[in-house]
Amino acid sequence: MIGDIMIGKPDEDPDAVLAVDRSGNFTLGNRIDGRGKLVQRGAGDTTLTGSNNYSGGTDILAGRLIVSADNNLECRGRCHA
Repeated sequence: MIGDIMIGKPDEDPDAVLAVDRSGNFTLGNRIDGRGKLVQRGAGDTTLTGSNNYSGGTDILAGRLIVSADNNLECRGRCHA
């Protein structure tokens, strides 16, 4: 993927979700922004390498969510594993 990923519209959509549902390993290097949340669903590993700024929180329901730096995981809303 090329460019930033916006979860929902910039000033709207607090219930928008970016769900990663993969069985294999996946690296997401794009910047994630917006008011929605990130959900790790798949059994695989997802690695975040972008400087993220989403505010809806993070849910890890299955698999592993790996961050390569402190600014890769945005938990202003909430983080739940």
